[in-house]
Amino acid sequence: LEATLTDGVLTGTYGGSSGNAYAFQAKRHDPSLVATGDPHAPDVSGLWEIQVKSPKGESAWHFVVNQTGAKIDAAILRVDGDTGILSGNFKKGRFILSHFTGERPFYVEVTPQSDGSLQLQIASFHDTQTLPALRPAEAISPGRAEGRMQSRSAAMGSWPSEAYFASRVPEMGAVLMRA
Repeated sequence: LEATLTDGVLTGTYGGSSGNAYAFQAKRHDPSLVATGDPHAPDVSGLWEIQVKSPKGESAWHFVVNQTGAKIDAAILRVDGDTGILSGNFKKGRFILSHFTGERPFYVEVTPQSDGSLQLQIASFHDTQTLPALRPAEAISPGRAEGRMQSRSAAMGSWPSEAYFASRVPEMGAVLMRA
């Protein structure tokens, strides 16, 4: 981290574990600037399947969402792990979610579509992808079962310990929990 404080604004660069330096700008928190969520947020809670073609051969990731009003906490589960908690609110027709731990910042825009699906724009240090997400029942079709996630036991250990939820996913014969 290299930064300079000028007129209450911290400006500089941050180098992640990849060795690259990334520019940033930070200001003190101002509660009056915090966006309040839209009280008419659509319900996107539960389990979604993100359709993807990854270099690792995956054709699906899971998107697990816990929602209270306009606020959601979510995670993307891949065969090799998860994104950690993504948190955010619904505003102007989409949920804006983010996660920052230093080594792997993540930003996701989740836009509900008129057909009931979601469009996810996912940005990380490495790239930006726009991917569709469907409810598991809609994602399953003849000839598509082989594209299901291969690992159903992706780590959920980064979820906050004070929150609990379980969801039975009949077509997978599994229970997803967060504790």
